[in-house]
Amino acid sequence: PPTSVDLWRAGLVFDGRTAAIRLFADDLLVGRGRAPFTLEAWVRTLAHGRRMVLLDFGAAGAHQGGTLSLTAEGRLAFDLRGWAGPVSSVALHDGLWHHVAVVADDGLLRLHVDGQSSGEARAPAIDLRSGPAAIGATVEHTDR
Repeated sequence: PPTSVDLWRAGLVFDGRTAAIRLFADDLLVGRGRAPFTLEAWVRTLAHGRRMVLLDFGAAGAHQGGTLSLTAEGRLAFDLRGWAGPVSSVALHDGLWHHVAVVADDGLLRLHVDGQSSGEARAPAIDLRSGPAAIGATVEHTDR
């Protein structure tokens, strides 16, 4: 599986085709079981038209892991294994840097873009389990 990235102005550049970072089970401690968690990142996109995975983590069982991604339309989305979650109300394919986050607390998943609420959904019972994680691809490296 591809694991290389390019450094550019002290950041990582993911080309959406070959670059990704694979982490191991203990490298990403999102939380365990039903604990609240927050995932956040700074992203800059120059194109849209296909789904782009930002972060994928956790075990393969239903609701035991998740994927933070941008949809083909450039909207932030967060899905749990076996459940399609919220999608942001704004698109991020403008070439500018954006701070994005998903907050899971008390059964509610909230998306934030540049500090503003941008979508939410009531989630099924989240039961996170330890598992691999990847930045820029799914853990199986089958979807970027």
